[in-house]
Amino acid sequence: MITSQALGFVAASIGSVMALSPLLQARAMRRTGSSRDVSLGALWIFVVNCFGWIAYGVSIASIPVVFPNVIALVALAVAISVAVHFRRTEAQAEATEHRTELNAASAHA
Repeated sequence: MITSQALGFVAASIGSVMALSPLLQARAMRRTGSSRDVSLGALWIFVVNCFGWIAYGVSIASIPVVFPNVIALVALAVAISVAVHFRRTEAQAEATEHRTELNAASAHA
């Protein structure tokens, strides 16, 4: 029979790998140079979820609950940072393009 410690180790290991999944999204954003297909709202919901699990894990003194969620918070912070960077870059590019169009239109008028 599997002891609770062994099961906790397995759960923490699987959870830690799963917690790294936002890094895949960050890598995809960097590769495409865009964050348009990423929902920042969903990422923030995951952040709130992690804090809830961390609070619960601390309250029951469970490292297998706390550890993967701390890893997830770090990965989410990276993914959110990359998404925000590309949102700002995209917004600046759109604003520059819009100003260029306005300047071209006023030059022809």
